[in-house]
Amino acid sequence: MKSQFVNTNNIRLRYLEFKGEQPTILFMHGLTANAHAFHGLIAAGLSPAFKIISVDLRGRGQSDAPETGYTMKEHAADIIGLMDALNMEKVILAGHSFGGFLALYLAKFFPSRVDKMILMDAAANMHPDTKEMLGPALGRLGQKFDSFDAYLKKVKSAPYLTFWDKEMESYYRADIKQNMDGTVSCIPQPAHMTEAVIKVSLG
Repeated sequence: MKSQFVNTNNIRLRYLEFKGEQPTILFMHGLTANAHAFHGLIAAGLSPAFKIISVDLRGRGQSDAPETGYTMKEHAADIIGLMDALNMEKVILAGHSFGGFLALYLAKFFPSRVDKMILMDAAANMHPDTKEMLGPALGRLGQKFDSFDAYLKKVKSAPYLTFWDKEMESYYRADIKQNMDGTVSCIPQPAHMTEAVIKVSLG
């Protein structure tokens, strides 16, 4: 696995590259997630069966986090710029949740760049109460925790987390940043994620 960066759509976008055979599958994670979200699937054999690119969407992981610009149009421009930088004319898009919606957007507006799609827990239309429904997922954002262990303990206590796998730890490590006072906090910012939800549209 290699961690690399490209400049696209006026930001620096980070992605993970896993070696494998063609075709290439480009993974796009959920709303508050990061590029490590698919490690379990990849470790199960997707690589080296396929070449894998897994991206930190803007405002997540190690990608740049501009103050504004979290519309579906901006996210799509980031991905097209990434593909151009890596000389990928056409890929299989794999998206989970928000990433699945992004895959649908790309297929609609950039059909020549999409070979196939793999959609995981994604809908073609956003529920009108999505912002409220995402309350538990967004609740951890903006909080500080005494340490990574304290953060992980909080994560593991969530009622929706019914199992634990070692492949999941890298995802949660990539989810937090170290603060000057020694505490840790989540990288995605509530305002950015709220903007992304409000401005989700296939129109």
